[in-house]
Amino acid sequence: MRTLIWLNPTIDESNEDFKNSIQKLRKIIASIKTFSNVGECRDFLKNTEDEEVFMIVSGVLAQQLIEDFEIEPWNQLHSVYILRDNATSDHYSVGKQSKIKGAYSSIKSIFEALKITCERDDRATSSTSFDQIDSLFMYTQILKESFLQIQDDSAKSMSKFAEYCRVHNHKSLIEIEKMKKEYSHRTPLEWYTSSSPLYYILNDALRLMNVSILLKIGFFIRDLYKNIESLHREQQSDSRLADTATFPFYRGQGLTRDRFEKLRKGDINLMAFNSFLSTSAKLNVATMFAESSTADPNLVGVVFIIDKEPNIDSKLSTPFVDLKGISQFPQEEEMLFSAHTIFRIGQIQRSRTNDQIWEIALTIKGNDYNPLNRLTSHLREEFDGEGWLRIGIILLAIGELGKAAELYQTLLAETCSEGDRARATNLLGTAYYRMAEYTKSLLLYEQSLEISTKSLPSNHPHVASTYCNIGIVHYQQGDDSEALKYYKKSLKIQKIAFHPNHPRLAGSYVNIGLIYHYRRDYHRAISHFEKAFEIQENALPPNHPDLAKTYMNLGLIYYTRGEYTNAHSNYQKALEIQKQILPPNHPDLAISHVNIGTIYNDTAEYTKAILNYQKAIEIQKKTFTENHPFLAISYNAMGILYNDMGEYTKSLSYHKRALKIQKTDKISKNSSLALIYISTGDVYHSMGKYLKALSYYERSLDIIKTAFPPDHPSWANAYNGIGNVNKKMGNYTEALTNYKRALEIQKNVFSSPHPNSAISYNNIGNVYRNMGKYSKAFSYCEKSLNILKAVFTSETPILAKVYDNIGVAYKMTGEYSKALSNHQQAIEIRIKTLSRNHPSLALSYHNTGNVYRAMGQYTKALSYYEKSLDIRKIALSENHCDLAGLFDSIGYAYTCMGNCSKSLSFHKRSLEIKEKTLPWGHPGKAISYNSIGNVYNNLGDYTSALSYCKKAIEIQEAATPPKHLDLAFSYFAIGNVYRNLHEFSRALSYIQQALDIRKKILPPNHPTLAYTYNNIGLAHANMGRHSKALAYYRQALDIQNVTLSPNHPHVADTHSNIGEVLNKMGRHLEALAYYKRAIEIQKVTLPSNHDDLSVSYNNIGAVYINMEDYSNALSYFKQALEISAITLPSNHPALAGSYYNIGHVYELTGYYSKALSYYNKALSIWSATLPRSHPDIAMVQEAIEDIQQNLG
Repeated sequence: MRTLIWLNPTIDESNEDFKNSIQKLRKIIASIKTFSNVGECRDFLKNTEDEEVFMIVSGVLAQQLIEDFEIEPWNQLHSVYILRDNATSDHYSVGKQSKIKGAYSSIKSIFEALKITCERDDRATSSTSFDQIDSLFMYTQILKESFLQIQDDSAKSMSKFAEYCRVHNHKSLIEIEKMKKEYSHRTPLEWYTSSSPLYYILNDALRLMNVSILLKIGFFIRDLYKNIESLHREQQSDSRLADTATFPFYRGQGLTRDRFEKLRKGDINLMAFNSFLSTSAKLNVATMFAESSTADPNLVGVVFIIDKEPNIDSKLSTPFVDLKGISQFPQEEEMLFSAHTIFRIGQIQRSRTNDQIWEIALTIKGNDYNPLNRLTSHLREEFDGEGWLRIGIILLAIGELGKAAELYQTLLAETCSEGDRARATNLLGTAYYRMAEYTKSLLLYEQSLEISTKSLPSNHPHVASTYCNIGIVHYQQGDDSEALKYYKKSLKIQKIAFHPNHPRLAGSYVNIGLIYHYRRDYHRAISHFEKAFEIQENALPPNHPDLAKTYMNLGLIYYTRGEYTNAHSNYQKALEIQKQILPPNHPDLAISHVNIGTIYNDTAEYTKAILNYQKAIEIQKKTFTENHPFLAISYNAMGILYNDMGEYTKSLSYHKRALKIQKTDKISKNSSLALIYISTGDVYHSMGKYLKALSYYERSLDIIKTAFPPDHPSWANAYNGIGNVNKKMGNYTEALTNYKRALEIQKNVFSSPHPNSAISYNNIGNVYRNMGKYSKAFSYCEKSLNILKAVFTSETPILAKVYDNIGVAYKMTGEYSKALSNHQQAIEIRIKTLSRNHPSLALSYHNTGNVYRAMGQYTKALSYYEKSLDIRKIALSENHCDLAGLFDSIGYAYTCMGNCSKSLSFHKRSLEIKEKTLPWGHPGKAISYNSIGNVYNNLGDYTSALSYCKKAIEIQEAATPPKHLDLAFSYFAIGNVYRNLHEFSRALSYIQQALDIRKKILPPNHPTLAYTYNNIGLAHANMGRHSKALAYYRQALDIQNVTLSPNHPHVADTHSNIGEVLNKMGRHLEALAYYKRAIEIQKVTLPSNHDDLSVSYNNIGAVYINMEDYSNALSYFKQALEISAITLPSNHPALAGSYYNIGHVYELTGYYSKALSYYNKALSIWSATLPRSHPDIAMVQEAIEDIQQNLG
């Protein structure tokens, strides 16, 4: 609605000039408000967001308004007109405020400017439909027909309308009273063409499709339409009108540029006007209106040239009348067309008289030309009822829930039959249901059922409808058993009352299908949806809203099965139908946008996901109250999206909005609140705030315990969330307990193999993998695979996830070919089922890179890391934690390659991301600190190494339980630094602490314990305690022989360690046997030029030196150098070690010149890469001095 504000500090409402001015302005805008100061005016605007406001401001207040009011941000403020007075200047600092239209010397000049603006806008925004005649056209047509059926008292309706005008200050009280008394004395067309409130309010209501006002003025629509129809029949006998030669007629207006472009390109071939259409027999009159539109840069001025087909049947045409003798503007020779006139668009060309104006030829088509006729006919039948009862059904269909509720409450307050009372009560229940007031809704449905069972036969369709509605409320409240009971009662009646292919039965099949989907019984769900679809496809028009709902449900099934392409296709089909046949702010459109947004989120097309979620929220904010549960669902979806994007603050913001809404919902089984708690817990889990995450999962569980029986699937969801946190915190026993609880529930709930059970099997397998129980891990992952292969006929992303997890387990057992095979299967599935830039595909590439890194194929590893990085740079924000994890992996690869500067660079990039996105005490930062510390340790910068390792420990001691595995890792890392510093006692102390934690958490045969025993052995070996070292190495080997494959690289490492200590103990032959067994394993599992082989050759060479077999020693040292020269950078410290070893053999055999050459190569590298104080530098310098003395 339009409102005019007059802002003047000296208004005198008793002044005759003022009264006359107001009366004149009301001919343009009926509702006028007066204010004397800017503050009052601002307060009024705050509460008029849904109105279009024009303002007249006196010169005295104009500058204050311009400077202080900030006009432009007020969307509801259309334009401002300054009324100059003698006390103010003619000039105002308008600046860039486009809403100020200028300064005027009189009310008369403002009246003329305002009149042109409003008429231009009325024509530019008149309710037109393009292309496929839209839903508003269809629904307003049925609404008009319903108004025509009502046989109420026009005098009473006029009295109610007059009261509305009084309350809303439309016209003076005298004029309102005059309209009320004289309404029956003049024809509706005379009222329409006069300056009465009827004209302005009707045009505003039709222009803005304001249903509330249309209901109030419905009596006038009925009277006006009948008047036009009657006069049309009379005038057809007039030769002037009957003769088609008197056509064309003209209408000038503005069109938005995008609409005009669609017309000009030929994208649109039909046009319809939902409102009464004023045209002129004079081209110059239409041109004047078109020219006035060009003042707005957003509009294109057009003149419609309206003709009709010569043979069109007037009975099929929308009626139109000549307003000669009726119109207030006889010079315009006005012709008025009734609402819902359909035109075919013809030639479009520039005007010959004004090249700024375009002429568009329109030809009137008959009503039978409406492409929505078939659907309209169906809806007429479905909207069964008469008069106001039927109008309420239409309001429900277009999403005007509050208006429908108000209408039915009014009807129930009046006297009506028992049948109408039952239906009105039932429909009022539907209005409340869609507004999410489920308790009220259920009460009304039960009242309706009570009335119906007394006044109707027990198998009457209306009784079936009420049973169905009661079931829907129970379903929404999470009581699926009660819902199914009522659905079956409804279906039983429908099978008696209707033929087997009636659309009502399809509705019941859909409802029952949703129950089975809720229970995860997808086979039955699909069966019911397909039954419904088969009926609807044969019985309904292809654009019927029920078909859209079935497409949505089929999309839901495909989505649940991970078939995103099919899901998206069905969701899109639903949306296309809805766009054709529903108003732009209908709630069902929001649901479709959420569905499609979720697909885009899961396929990592985050920008598209955000756009769809925002569209849904925009619709829901216009349609629902701020606490509607559907808004909570959209907010929660947006929160999940931002969590996936790594934007945790934004994610929490949306989850908190969702929680605020859901906490106001008083339904007993609020599964949605439980779901939002789980989603919020997931964000805190991502942020590393595990205890907070756990508290949200437990809150979810508290709701579920009170709302659902112990075997309900929701319990399993909560247990899985709790299990995830415990797994992350290293509480593997607790994690297993929760995962197994979830699995037990799922086994009881689902009679056949189910994807949720597969996820639980996979979760359990992952815990067993972390515990080093690989046989159990593989067993559970295989069960997960078997279920998924049984449930899904085609490949699904969930399957890829399991393959990836199995691949990680095989990597840990050293079975690299099997690991690669599983990761490759994951990659192939993800390429087929997801977009090429999906983060899950990046994860599979990342995992594959990790396997190649473990195999020593660093170039291949880096190539897969690069693939992963390319995707993540596109799909994720620049500070996403997944990027940080990948940078750490790249850093590890460069560490293995001896390129410590690059390694350090990547680890620091990882830390930089974590510093920006994670809270101070997040365990993820400790991982980066340890990694950086490890690089500094390799560089021999032990001070920096210790500093970073201590930072890691500081975080973990504060953020994790005292016996957490991450803390054990940090103790282990710092122990290794102290070992390199030759502080062996301190090293041993830290590594022992790591061992103590690991022994308490891990099973006795866990490979990590073997790794720890190996390092304790190294510390003892460094201290010369060879027997103790040997005992620890043998403990390590005993574990590995049980848990790892015989050819695992870690088994080779332990054999090497035993060989080294035996060599130092003088047991050279035994040492050789262990070293050679290590090489046998490495040759099987590693590439021929792997660096570990180089180390083993060096070790064997060292044994041969001790055995004084210099020829064999030299041979093995040269094999080691040959590998290192290929795989390592030219300045790698390990390469220097090989040079030193060869130099040492030459020295021992008296080849001093050759020895000196190799020693110098070693010194050159070590001097460039190690600190000056490093013992290796001192060792080689001493050797060089000895050689130089021998050479004299």
